[in-house]
Amino acid sequence: MKNNLVLIGGSFGRAYQFKRNLSSISKRWGNILTDKLNLEEKNYCIAGCSIEYCMHELFKYIKSDEYNKKDIIIFLLTGIGCSPVIEPSFNPSWANNMSRFLNEKELRNKEGYNHYKKFNSFYTYLVTWAFENVLIESKIFYILSTLKSLPNLTIVIPTLDTKIISKYEDNYNNLIIKDNLMTISFNEYSDKNSLDTDHFGLFKDHRANHLSEINHSILADELYKVIIKKSSKEFRFNNFKQKIL
Repeated sequence: MKNNLVLIGGSFGRAYQFKRNLSSISKRWGNILTDKLNLEEKNYCIAGCSIEYCMHELFKYIKSDEYNKKDIIIFLLTGIGCSPVIEPSFNPSWANNMSRFLNEKELRNKEGYNHYKKFNSFYTYLVTWAFENVLIESKIFYILSTLKSLPNLTIVIPTLDTKIISKYEDNYNNLIIKDNLMTISFNEYSDKNSLDTDHFGLFKDHRANHLSEINHSILADELYKVIIKKSSKEFRFNNFKQKIL
């Protein structure tokens, strides 16, 4: 049995059944990297989910019978403005809609909208304390400490903000990328002024993992170097293609 490449995070890592903007589903970065490493992919990514849900999925994997200390874990650190609620009736993909609802933005998912409307007072209260910097830093510290405690090779990649994670350095098998995937995605556009600035144009985005095919290949190559050399310094942000859309 092959060892696994374990992906935990949101839309930047989610698996796709259909090719979307790719010439083949095999061109998605997760598929490319898995093949290059001769591993099987185990995917825990859900678009729109919160840091708390990703932590939940990480622990679910660690505690499962499928956990293997030889697996490679890539933790895609999601945005900090998502609902931290984890509960059976709460779809984890609704999490990133909390700030949209509270800012009276359009929600296309009727079920998600009705949920936030029903618990409006709770979520209004929640944001007064849930996103304090100290609390956010403690979440990230907890994630990094957990990954550091594992014998696995682990990689953390911010999908949005790098400020909090920038003070941390690689520690043995726990590697931390300092560049964020949102900027790579955002830089693909030639005319950024034409984008839907809410969600940096990703709300209406139809690219698989918010990347064009060429950057899927580059992301896989960059992560492959990081894994083989066991150093986040191998990751070259400037190698990604810009202004191609």
